[in-house]
Amino acid sequence: MKKIKAVSLIEMMVVLGIITMLMGLTTVYFFNYKAGAALKISANNIMAALNQARSLAITHQIEHGVAFDPANSEYFIFAKPDQLTRQLITTSMKTASGVIIESTTLPVDSHVLISRPAEIFNITGSAEDNASIFLKNSQGKYYTLTIVNATGRIKIYNYQKL
Repeated sequence: MKKIKAVSLIEMMVVLGIITMLMGLTTVYFFNYKAGAALKISANNIMAALNQARSLAITHQIEHGVAFDPANSEYFIFAKPDQLTRQLITTSMKTASGVIIESTTLPVDSHVLISRPAEIFNITGSAEDNASIFLKNSQGKYYTLTIVNATGRIKIYNYQKL
């Protein structure tokens, strides 16, 4: 009589248990990665808006800025042709889902539709003020965007405010 080779029920249960544990670990990792990626994407989008305002100020020789609405996690680019007039350049943009603009150290520009914190770039590309924008995701992780007023450069840091 020939012996038939097969897999026992216990061996199959052990393999299924290992596969289940691996899937559980990768699912947790995936959701952590997704939340971190949303935070990084939001920081990069805000940095792009600030750089766009800086470029517009240099190329059009008119001050441009970015105003923030931390309560709604929105921001928009505007032109500043004179002291009292603000012309909206973009519709409001929002941060990614699960990411909020926790706070800013920007001064309030009372001429931007409703008084909101804003960074204004002059025709040489420098910013009016040194400032920081603090982004926070649903897991409590932070990204900080820092604007250097002398050069108008924006840097992103992976830390929270003190």
